[in-house]
Amino acid sequence: MGEPQQRWTAKRKAKIMLQLLRQTTAVVDVARQNNLPPSEVQDWIDTFLQAGERD
Repeated sequence: MGEPQQRWTAKRKAKIMLQLLRQTTAVVDVARQNNLPPSEVQDWIDTFLQAGERD
């Protein structure tokens, strides 16, 4: 059997986003630490920023 799929809750994503926004961690480091492709982390950032631009 393969590894179980990890669930990324809003709380877990928010913790990672705060690290990135505070510039305490780089995207590639977050991806590596959480076994994610950097593109997925970047998608989270893009989604977060788009939501912030909405009125």
